This record gives sequence, C-alpha cells and structure tokens, in this order.
Amino acid sequence: MASVPTTSLPLTFFDIVFLFCGPVELIYLYECAHPLHYFIKTILPKLKHSLSITLQHFFPLASYLICPPPPSKRTLFCLLRVSPHLTPLDHCRVLKQLQPPNIPPRKQCSTIPLPYSAIATLTCVVTPVALQITMFPYSGICIGVNFLHALIDGSALHHFMKSWASVCRSQDVKTLSLPSHNRVLIKDPCSLENEFLAAWRTWTPIPWELHMNPFHPSLTVKVRTTFVLSRPKIDRLKHCVSSLYRLWLYAL
Repeated sequence: MASVPTTSLPLTFFDIVFLFCGPVELIYLYECAHPLHYFIKTILPKLKHSLSITLQHFFPLASYLICPPPPSKRTLFCLLRVSPHLTPLDHCRVLKQLQPPNIPPRKQCSTIPLPYSAIATLTCVVTPVALQITMFPYSGICIGVNFLHALIDGSALHHFMKSWASVCRSQDVKTLSLPSHNRVLIKDPCSLENEFLAAWRTWTPIPWELHMNPFHPSLTVKVRTTFVLSRPKIDRLKHCVSSLYRLWLYAL
C-alpha cells in the first residue's frame, strides 16, 4: 500500500475553538481469555500492523500539531511515517475491576499523557493522539486513547476505532468508510476563523505542561463522577431526542 506523502492541513474554525481544551480520555474494553505470551506473540503484532494500515487513511492522527506564536496561524502538520505514541502494558488486575460498579480512581486507569515539546521560539509541537494497550492475562484487553479535541471529535474517533477493529479482523480496507480530509469543503463566509484566532490570542496563555497533564497538582481538586448507561437507557435517550427533533420540525 502506498505511503502518505508529507503534507500539512490547516486547522478550521471548528478546530480552533477546542485548541486549548484539555485532552480527552477514552478506554475500550475487550474480552480476551489468552495468556500474556500469546498476546505478545500473536495479538500485539496484529494490532500494530492493522494500526499502521488504518493510519494511512486516518493520517492526521499520525502527525504533529504545530502551534507557532502569533501572528502565525495554527497548523496541523502531517509528517510521513510518524505514528501515535503507543505503549503496550500488562496488568495483573482482572478486567472486571475496570467495569461498573468497580471502576477504580482515575489515576489507576488513565491513559498516558500526550507527548509535547516547546521550542525556543515558543513554537509548541504536540502529538495529538496517544494510545495505550493494556493486557489483562486470561481476562481481556484495554485500549486507552488520549486525544486532542481540536484534531478529532468523539464521532471521528469512534470511526477510527471501528476502522482499526475492522482491519485487525479482516486485514482489508476495501469495506471501510474512509474519512475525507478536504478542508476546502468547509466554508467560512463570516470569517469566524479570524475572529476565533483574535479571541484566542487575548486569553491568558496556558502552559503546555499544564495543558498536556490532566493530573497536574493545580488540576487535582476537581469533581469527578461516573455515569453508567445501560442499553435500555441509551435507547430511551435516543427516543427522547428523536421526539424533540420532530417537535422542532413541527414548530418550524
């Protein structure tokens, strides 16, 4: 399969709004009743190979987010053959201990922080996605994802994860629904990008070491809770939203 050439993609006004939001963390749990040596010899190489194939179509995830100082525009710079930070781990904990109602404190099940660097010119270089694969012998696999919302939202991330799972299962990309990276399709007739950039530059700068570390001492005193949504509850929420949407159409 052909590799992706070195290229750059500008951030849109949709992205700039979330440029300095903290990283989003998600974990995916999969049952896997295999020992650790089987995971290392068979499953992990397959996961890495399928990830490499998938990233050729989701190549912005295998990139650097370069943020030069004002007045330069923020740019997503995609480099050839750069992969997300991937960390394989093994854990003696049983996978069920990560499932409700046994969810441990956040620090015990968090993903790795996003790597970043600050150049002397105040230009910040961030790897926008970090992956962590944790093996629970004879129990399951946990894939943790840490990502910047300025690059990818929840829907796009799930699209990527489903595509990765499909390639891992079939080693084929022909059946995938591939993403579009054509930024020309996004129109900005009201020049929202310039307004958002101007507003962003008036905000108090957030140190990147704080922004990239959700467990920084100044951020530890926070309220955190867990909501468990069963399938019936999710279906009721969908029905509620659909009903409201029909009412809005009727009102129009």
